[in-house]
Amino acid sequence: MSKGYVIVAVKSIGKVDYLRHAMALSASIKKHCAINQTCLVTNYKLTQEQQQLFDHVVQINANATEWTQNILNQIYLYILQLWALQYIC
Repeated sequence: MSKGYVIVAVKSIGKVDYLRHAMALSASIKKHCAINQTCLVTNYKLTQEQQQLFDHVVQINANATEWTQNILNQIYLYILQLWALQYIC
């Protein structure tokens, strides 16, 4: 998979079913986009039918709160680097 979409659906304590949203997004991408490869990163247990909606599925064993906070920290660092580069270059 050289080009495509990475979809993150991490089970949380709330009532939001992120897996359902991820499946709908994957179906939409496959219908409307020329580059339509999808990869799901999740800690949900998927059925065979659900797995077929994605080209690749990466199972993670993570606490949703800790994992999400770690990802957000990495995103903030990346944005900070981009912001700093405009003043350096």
